[in-house]
This record gives sequence, structure tokens and C-alpha cells, in this order.
Amino acid sequence: MATLSEDASTATWVVFVAALLGRTVLLVTVGLLLWAALPAAWAWIPTTVVSGSMAPQIRPGDVVVAMPVHGRDVTVGQVLLVEDPDRPGALLLHRLVARTPSGALQLRGDANPAPDARTVDPEDVRGIGVLRVPLVGLPALWVREHDTGRLAAAALGLGGALVLSSRLSGPGGSEVTRPVGHGRRRRRSGRAERARSVALIGVLAAGLAVAVVANSAAHAAFTAAAANTADRFATGTFPCLQRAPFAHTYLTYRFDDAPGTTAADGSGNGHHGTLRPGVSLAPGTCRPGDSPSLLTGGVRGQVITDTAIEAPQVFAIETWFRTTTTTGGMLLGFGDLQTDQSTKYDRQLYLSDEGAVFFGAYNGTNTAISSAAGLNDGAWHLATATMDASGMRLYIDGKQVVANSNTRAEVSTGWWRIGFDNLNGWPGNHTTFHFKGNLDDVTIYDDTLSAAAVEEHFAAGR
Repeated sequence: MATLSEDASTATWVVFVAALLGRTVLLVTVGLLLWAALPAAWAWIPTTVVSGSMAPQIRPGDVVVAMPVHGRDVTVGQVLLVEDPDRPGALLLHRLVARTPSGALQLRGDANPAPDARTVDPEDVRGIGVLRVPLVGLPALWVREHDTGRLAAAALGLGGALVLSSRLSGPGGSEVTRPVGHGRRRRRSGRAERARSVALIGVLAAGLAVAVVANSAAHAAFTAAAANTADRFATGTFPCLQRAPFAHTYLTYRFDDAPGTTAADGSGNGHHGTLRPGVSLAPGTCRPGDSPSLLTGGVRGQVITDTAIEAPQVFAIETWFRTTTTTGGMLLGFGDLQTDQSTKYDRQLYLSDEGAVFFGAYNGTNTAISSAAGLNDGAWHLATATMDASGMRLYIDGKQVVANSNTRAEVSTGWWRIGFDNLNGWPGNHTTFHFKGNLDDVTIYDDTLSAAAVEEHFAAGR
């Protein structure tokens, strides 16, 4: 039968081991963060990877440190950090696989089956990847994805490690014996040891904060290509799906972005959009018809263009959609507000409860044309609407289904909105204004489209 002293000794050892583990976790975490952040003091660039295009060697959540170098000094086989040629202001981390005769750089993600569609100018090289620190950037990814569950779990884990490490004392009890000069020994109370531990934890916490801030400020986001669909973060730009925008494209959202809140404009015009909470990016592959897309939940959320413009009188709008909803909702339209329900709203492409697509324009009254019902069949469909001096036209899957002679829409300033806006007063049954389903290749054109062009777009697929 164990004595009280034996039980106390066992408890002391358990606390000691737990505290030692807590301190070890903190030391390793802070060490990795500092290892990732301190190179910034020498103008090196630590960056968090947010897609799986460089798997398996470099994975989402890793921090890669790039050493600044000029593009003329790089060699084939090196991993380069460059200005993304497809997304102004974004960075790309891919491997250099060739130089073109003109001197441009051809890059490819290790996980991708083919080189990137666009080459990179040597002047756009930011650096060579020289150091990988695994996983320390995961909190940055969780912030981008609004993954509060994992953030909370990580915070609780670190908090627990902090508490445990502050309990570190010798296994012999509340006093710790340490050697001092000439073989003498000094006794320090448990209280003094705990005070020392708390002070050390404060230093560690400060180091953690500095490391996180330094890493976050150091270009902590890549947009990168990915073909590794088993990786939940692998929803970056897919080079196998990249293509030149169609003629007269004002903006196009292909939704093959890295996880986050930005919808990159594939037209090259820089008209990027913002994903509001309630919508997300659905993963996909390079197989035909299986590209990534926008997932809307039918309750809240939308995508909004970033800059207000004067609503056009001659235009075309287009989107692929897939749904089985019986509550309708807005696919794409123009409104005078970025949030809530617009007070001026037309140029609407929306779905009825029965699965009919409507195209509406306000010319003093709500004027709309519609397709047949039944497009909420779970298959992908392409809806295209045009308006010009000859009137309004609506196409489904590349074929014109209806037209009228209206040539005028409301004059207003506002934003293009995707997935939600006001539908009050528009014809058709629509139980909700929020669309529930998938949207892809949402495109605005600054001119009308011919019937042949619409048929071409449908044949090109999504």
C-alpha cells in the first residue's frame, strides 16, 4: 500500500514531466517562429505557403525564406519567389524549369503536370527559396480561412503549455538545489523558481509575438498553382485550366484561387472581388468540367467587386451554375450597395424556385425575360445575357432562348454582385435572394456578344 509520501512524490514527478513537456513545446514553437522570422532582418523574405502546388517538398503552412537575388543570376532547378504574372500584387513560389530564347523564365509547381501558362520576366524575381520552416504558418492559413476552431485549439494548446511550464520545479519537491562555484550547492525555493519560470515565459511569449508579426508582415501569402486534389489547401491557380480571356472581357472570376477572401480577376484588368462570409471556394481538378468553383450556401455571403463604376448600357454577363435548389436566388447582377440589399438594382441574372433563369433590366419598370424551368437539375449550365441597341437576349448552354426589344437599364453607380442582392419586384418566384449552389467563370463583358461568341464560350467549357 502506497504511503502519503510516495503518492506526493508520484504527483510531483507527474507535474514535473508535464511542465517540462510544456516548456519544450514552447521552446520549439518559438524557435521555429524566430528561425522563420529573423532572416527578415537581413532583408530576406519569409512567406507562408497557402497552396499545394509545390508538394510534397513544400506544403501549405510551411514558411519559405527567400534570399533576394536578381533574375539574371538564377539557374534552372531553383525554387523562385516571383511577382505572380496572373495576379498583380501577389507572389508565386515555383521551380525554374527553363529559359525561353527571349530570356523569360518558365516556372512549374512540383505538383503540377505542366509548366505555368505564362512566363516570368527576370525583373520580377524577388528571391531564391533557401530555407523551409515546416508548419509554423498554419495559423496564418487558418486566419485566411476563418477557421476559428483550429485557431482556438492552437491558442488553448499554447496556453496550456504556458501554464504547465510555469509549474516547473525539481522532482524532489518545492525546493530546487543547484550547484554553485567550488562544489558548493545553493537552495532556491519553489516560489523563486516559479517566478523565474514566469519571467522566462514572458520572454518566450514576447518572442512568439515578434515572430508572428514579422512573418505576417513579410508577404505572408502565395498564390500558386495546384493539382494535388487530396490536399484541402490545394485550390490555387490551375495552369492546365488557364486560358486567355475572351474578347471584350471586363472581368472574369474563375475561382481557382488560393484559399482566402479574394476572387482574382483573370482578365488582367485588375478588377478583383471580395468573398464575404458565407461563400467559399470548392476544390476541383484539372479534369474537364471539374475545375474549382464558388460554393454558395443559400443563407448569407456573396462576392462583390472592389471598385464602384457607372453601370454600362451595352454589356454582357455570363456565369456557369449548378444547383438543385428550389428556393431561387440571384446569380449575378448590379447594385448600388456593396453590402445588404441594394436600393437600385438591375442587370440581374437570377433563378426562380422552379429553376428558370431570368434576365432583368429596369427602364422605369422591371422588365425581364426568362428561360424554361428545370435548370435546377444538378447539372452545370451556362447562362449568358446581353443588352445593346437591338434589345435584351438570354442564352442557355450556348443557345438563345428568348429576347425582347428593351434597350435601356437604370443609370446608377455601384458594384457587380455575385450570389446575392435585392430581387424585390422582379418577376418569378424566388423564395430567397441568396443563391444556393455552385458558380464558376463569372464574367462581365464591356460589349455585347454575338450568338457565335456565346456558342464558342459554351463549347470551351468551364
